[in-house]
Amino acid sequence: MRDALRTLLAVAMFSSTTSAQDSGFTVEFDKDTLEIVEPFQREVSVWATIRNTTRGEDVIRVSIVGPSSQASRGGLVHLDAGETVRHQVAHIEQRMAEPGDAVTLDVRMESSRRSASVFQKRITVRFARSAAGMLHAVPMTLRVFDAETKGAIRRAVAFGYVGPDSRTEKSRVEADGRLVLALPKAEALGHIAATHGIEWSGCTVEVQAEGYATRVLTRLKPAGAASQDVYLDPLPEPARFRADWLAELKFPGVWRVRPSKDWRFVAVALGKHPDPWDRKGPVPTVVVLFTAGGECLWKYAVDDAVWGMDIAPDGSRVVAGTHGGQLVMIDREGKLLWSKRTRSNLREIRFSNDGTRVAGETSSRLEVLDARTGAVVADCDAGIDTHWRGVAFGADDRRAVFAGAGALVMVDVAAKRPLWHGYVAQVPYDVRITADFSRLVVADKGGNVWCVTTRGEPVWHRGGIAVLTDMDMTDDGSRTAVLSHDGTIRVFDRDGELLWRRAVGFAGHNALDMTGDGRRIVVGGGTREEPYAVFVFDADGNLLWKHSEPGPMPDPYHPYQSSAMTVAVSEDGSRIVAGYGTGRPAVQFFSAERSPERK
Repeated sequence: MRDALRTLLAVAMFSSTTSAQDSGFTVEFDKDTLEIVEPFQREVSVWATIRNTTRGEDVIRVSIVGPSSQASRGGLVHLDAGETVRHQVAHIEQRMAEPGDAVTLDVRMESSRRSASVFQKRITVRFARSAAGMLHAVPMTLRVFDAETKGAIRRAVAFGYVGPDSRTEKSRVEADGRLVLALPKAEALGHIAATHGIEWSGCTVEVQAEGYATRVLTRLKPAGAASQDVYLDPLPEPARFRADWLAELKFPGVWRVRPSKDWRFVAVALGKHPDPWDRKGPVPTVVVLFTAGGECLWKYAVDDAVWGMDIAPDGSRVVAGTHGGQLVMIDREGKLLWSKRTRSNLREIRFSNDGTRVAGETSSRLEVLDARTGAVVADCDAGIDTHWRGVAFGADDRRAVFAGAGALVMVDVAAKRPLWHGYVAQVPYDVRITADFSRLVVADKGGNVWCVTTRGEPVWHRGGIAVLTDMDMTDDGSRTAVLSHDGTIRVFDRDGELLWRRAVGFAGHNALDMTGDGRRIVVGGGTREEPYAVFVFDADGNLLWKHSEPGPMPDPYHPYQSSAMTVAVSEDGSRIVAGYGTGRPAVQFFSAERSPERK
């Protein structure tokens, strides 16, 4: 593991005082000292418990005021009278400093209701070499065979990782088909784990091949070069898809695909994840509507990149919001039905289940609009001005959930009022509600997944999911799948317990979709060796099928540019649509074939 060849210790040192109290709120940090031990850990979150001690509601603004900016911003916390919330103050990653460097953060908390209520704390993050020194990698060579025929499997791949929170290392393929992984020596890993109180039982290697049950090798403790034969069991129901059509598009690449409920139409939003070398200012682009057969019905020009886009369930309308604050509603013929200018960068916009309304990040207030006219039908003050980026309607469309940086709000649409406020740590990526409206799940940029009831009561929470970028949940809430941009897929059960983890090398930003029953999980990703890639897994984490599309490698390069940045799968698992990044802007449609005889 290239990143694992260097062992780092990052220690977050806090002042000796872990709590503070003023006239309006109290603050207590979880620990005085935190540490990141590479390669076992990749990040640490600084958590504090904040309590409103007054008889009125309050919004506590948490900010990193200096001298460094090497942490996620603190965010906002909405507190009712007497309410207590655990808040993610900072999110610190191993990559934020080199060994020997120090990062100092001044955290400031202040009441938005009482100007005199202020609390400030200094956090120093030190990065130093571990006493174990450099990690020495040793090769592990795998030969992979069909367990029934005993024949070699040529398209197998292996991923190795040292612990549940570590990065994955993808195998190298030799000319004769052998897979070679570089794993750190067990002696060094064991010493680091013992020194820092980490439970470590060995490395893990997962071996995948299309149409075979994934084999997971655990408790590996390599002392030197090793080799092993691995036999994979063929799946009783392998899957295969054909590429029906591919439509080339233009810069900035595909950010989101949305099929209609019956999959007769596919709407496409063009946008990209920002790179340091991007030119500043607007990126004029288009929103596109295709038929399932690949016919381009129209391209509608907009003033800037589009992240927030949705299609009506019957495919009759497409709504899109731009980074420039332009909101447009377009009908199936490509005619503009209405438009409006907002004060926000429109990063999310969604139709109601019956297609008559839309809601999203339209202003500092929470608004639900009439899909036919754009008129505001519900407008309420959430009591907090934040960066809204998630919205979902309940099955009956009477209630909608809005998620923003530090806030989760359930709105009664008819009554035009918030029913309750909840908490998510950072900017949300997605909101999902069960079909029976019993619970919802939100994923946020701080590496957290939150499950709460639709009354706002906590069910489970999982944090420390490095660089989380997408999430989906089954209709009954029995499974939640989350994706990290390093290509790690994690699936949790109804109680938030991890069922399995898999890897694909690298993943797109909006690149996970799951059927409502959880039987199919589709992931988009891409690397230099396997660009513009689509993967299909079953409910148990077995790789059913994958596809890679050739294309250029841009320079300067980021893996998002050569990834499938967004995917969608039909409810019966028979159709897939994928959108590719800036290296080859395109949308591609796949449909299931009958399972061929195994060769």
